[in-house]
Amino acid sequence: MSNTIAAQTTEHEIAFLDCIVSNKNTIKNPRSVAEKINALNGYISSAEKRTDWVGMDKVAILKHAKKLLIDI
Repeated sequence: MSNTIAAQTTEHEIAFLDCIVSNKNTIKNPRSVAEKINALNGYISSAEKRTDWVGMDKVAILKHAKKLLIDI
């Protein structure tokens, strides 16, 4: 078994954000609009303090998160 950790990419992070607003993985207990808004706001707030963006485009990720928030 390898000890290699897969690098996080912009695409991975955007897919994570898409999961926050999607109910595809939470069919039995879908998230409410308020929960989605709180999760995205929390992500955006935390991202502003994040220092490790190696391999990721912070601007593109935050732009996507803010667009998802507007589109809810």
